[in-house]
Amino acid sequence: SDSDPSSEEEQEEVVPASVLKKQQRQRAAFFSLARQLITFLVAALVFSQQPFLVRPRGAGENALKLVPLKLAACGAGTRRPACPAVDATSTLSLPAPKLGNWAAESPFMMRQPKLYEMLNATGAGLMAPFEWYRARTSVRAVDSEKTLSAALRKGGKAYARAVDADRSLRQIALQPSPNVPLLGAYACVLGALLAPLFGGAEYLVALGCGALVQGTRGSGMEPQPELYVTGALAVVAIMLHDSAKQRKEAPPARRKRR
Repeated sequence: SDSDPSSEEEQEEVVPASVLKKQQRQRAAFFSLARQLITFLVAALVFSQQPFLVRPRGAGENALKLVPLKLAACGAGTRRPACPAVDATSTLSLPAPKLGNWAAESPFMMRQPKLYEMLNATGAGLMAPFEWYRARTSVRAVDSEKTLSAALRKGGKAYARAVDADRSLRQIALQPSPNVPLLGAYACVLGALLAPLFGGAEYLVALGCGALVQGTRGSGMEPQPELYVTGALAVVAIMLHDSAKQRKEAPPARRKRR
C-alpha cells in the first residue's frame, strides 16, 4: 500500500550549481583571509629581526646570531672580491665597507645613480618598522623619536651597521657562489615582503628557511624556534593559497536527501 513505509522511495533534491558556486566562493574567501593573516605574521617574524640561527661561543670563535634581514643587507652592501674563491682570512684584507659599498662600485649601478639611492632607501625602509616599534614600546623614548621620519633615520643607521657587520657575518656573506645561506636570506626577506600582496610568494619564505638550515649545517649554527615557526606558517599559507583557488570547471551537481 501507499502507506507502507517499506514501499516509500527516497526522494532526492538536486542542489543548484549556483548554490555550489556560492559555497565555493565563501570557502575561497575564508581561505584567502586566513592566508593574509598568516602572511602578516610571517612578515612580522622576518622584519622583527629575530635570530633564525645561533652559533654559541666556542674555542677560537665568537657567538653569532644570524638574522635574515641583516645577512641580506650585508650581502647587498659588502664589497665582493674579484676572485670567486675566497678563504676565511681574505676578508681581513678588505677595507671596511660603507653604506651600499658594493652597489657604489658596481659599473651598472654607477651608470644608474638613482638605483644606488633606491637601494639605500630600500634598506632603510626595511629596517624602519623594527626601529619604529622599538621606539613606540620604549619608555625612555621621547615623542620626537616615535615618528616615522625618525624611524627612517634610525633604519638608515641600522642598515649601515648591518653592512658593516662583524667578521663572522661577513664571511657568510662572502662565501663563494652559490652562496646558499645568502640566497636563503634574500628569499626570506623578499617572500615576506611580497607574500601579503601576491599569492604564492610564501614559497620563497619556505625555500629560504630551508636554504638557511642547509647552508649553515656544517658551521655549527643551531636553528631557533623563530625559523621553524616561520617555515611552518609559510607552509600553512601555501596550503591555504592552493585551497583558495577556485576550479575553472563547473562543479558537478550534488544531490541531497530529504
